[in-house]
Amino acid sequence: MKKLTVLIMCFVIVFGLLSIRAESQIEWFPANGTWEETDGGYTGSGGGNGFLVSNIYITGKKDFTFEFDAFGEDAFGFGMAVFPDEYAPESIWYCFQADTKNNSAIAFHIKDSQMQWQSEGYTLTEDDLKAKQFHFNVTYTANNTTIVFKLDDITILEKQVTGFEGWIALKTYECTAEFKNFKYTGEELQTPAPTAEPTQTPENTPVPTDVPKTQTPAPTAAEKPADKNEVNGPVILIASIFIVVAAAAITVVIIKSKKKA
Repeated sequence: MKKLTVLIMCFVIVFGLLSIRAESQIEWFPANGTWEETDGGYTGSGGGNGFLVSNIYITGKKDFTFEFDAFGEDAFGFGMAVFPDEYAPESIWYCFQADTKNNSAIAFHIKDSQMQWQSEGYTLTEDDLKAKQFHFNVTYTANNTTIVFKLDDITILEKQVTGFEGWIALKTYECTAEFKNFKYTGEELQTPAPTAEPTQTPENTPVPTDVPKTQTPAPTAAEKPADKNEVNGPVILIASIFIVVAAAAITVVIIKSKKKA
């Protein structure tokens, strides 16, 4: 019985460590703008839209939740975006941002320089601004293709979408903002790898009337995440092997215990 208890404890500890490792493998790559890593996250700044791209590609076929904390003082726009081409992020993109200069929050989708949809503008309260931190939460449910954008537990927009996919990224617009406490729950975590020459970014991308017009800086050379179908295999493989070995060991101990009895 003691051996069985020890084996179970080892299994719990190792599996927990593997889970922590899987969560910690979000990687970030600057697409444009200026980004600096801090002790707790990243600081983004610069003119126009700046994007820090993660190694998470959303296919629209699986559920996920992505959340983080961010704040920018007197800032035009900071938050997150999802786009299929990190070298031309504003050709097709989804955006969810807060604007502390105009005291608003908005979610919208642009495709081929045309606004597809946008949320009604949410007005930030004095208490929101005094908190000096916003909690962003985006949840997607695959079986009904519904996406929910929340800011500090307030639903900014809940909408059924089609063709939703892309890389998850942080974004700023004409401001400096701090981002931290990232948490991703889902299965689509990938490992980036270098790619070919970037594509050109379309010019004069229109934005919502209550969000300043954007101009995309020239794309910089950056590493691109790997193929969209590549999954975080090593962690899953190690966890699977350990589970099989642990189950076999537990079975042997149980059989021996029964024989002794």
